[in-house]
Amino acid sequence: MPDQSDSKKTPPTLSDVLAAIVMSVSRARSSADIGSMHVARLYRSHEFLRGLPVPRLRIHKAAVSLPMIVTGVRPGVPAERNPNSLVVETTLRYLRDRIGSLLAGRVEDLLKIREAVGADDSADDEHRAFEDAKVFLDALRAPATAALLSGFLTTAYQDAEEELAARGSSDELAADIDVRAAFSEATSGILERQLRSWYQNRKRGLSVNSLAADSSLKDALDDEDEPPLKKLVDLLRSFFIEIGEFAGDLSLKTPTSPPEVEITVDTANVRNVANPNSVTRLEFSLVEEGLEWVAEGQGDDVKWKLLPE
Repeated sequence: MPDQSDSKKTPPTLSDVLAAIVMSVSRARSSADIGSMHVARLYRSHEFLRGLPVPRLRIHKAAVSLPMIVTGVRPGVPAERNPNSLVVETTLRYLRDRIGSLLAGRVEDLLKIREAVGADDSADDEHRAFEDAKVFLDALRAPATAALLSGFLTTAYQDAEEELAARGSSDELAADIDVRAAFSEATSGILERQLRSWYQNRKRGLSVNSLAADSSLKDALDDEDEPPLKKLVDLLRSFFIEIGEFAGDLSLKTPTSPPEVEITVDTANVRNVANPNSVTRLEFSLVEEGLEWVAEGQGDDVKWKLLPE
């Protein structure tokens, strides 16, 4: 008796098949590299093989000729937006949760610093900067501050929507990217303004928990500022960028789904069911362009980048 679930399966699309082929070839290269690694270890451990080159195979180019039958076209579905109120509420809740995690992790880092260098001036400076930042972060997650931030974010999101509507876009996929970017930048921008306000007030000896409605963090740090403060501000800036990215992803409930071409590539169906006039042959080549991790910088400033081989 035939499996009833097979008839309910979604037909494969051209993008599904192409993605499967590309990923299969990539996994083949990965498996080959892992195999070469094991062979290299064997060569290194053997006194006679150690002086010989380690064999390694590469897939330089793969030519594919794929017969298929086009069975239909699946229409695209436009993106569905989440209400701004939901984005504001969920983002502020996420901010509160992440502040708790950030503070806990920072306390652990400071304890490690003190264990490593002792109670010297650098550790004390880091501790003082952190204590001030803790007051600032605690203020950000307080209910009264959340209400103010909610108003700031609501206005920023409305402005972003109006700007996107005025700009317009004929490409729905590009519009999705614009929406995410606009909400992300609006969120991180609001939070960075609060960071600048805290930073400037700290330098002037004022309250460190006041909110700023406008200003920018750009060029906020002076050359004479102590390194612990610079390090802390960079940490908070990265933290707020993360919150912004969360809001950007949340702005879309479901992204735009582009039109898809439904196909059949099953050999039996193509050979037995279709006549020659209904078979489409797709021919393409896959060319390998490997990437490798390269370290740039020294010491604690080392950054790893993927660059072409």
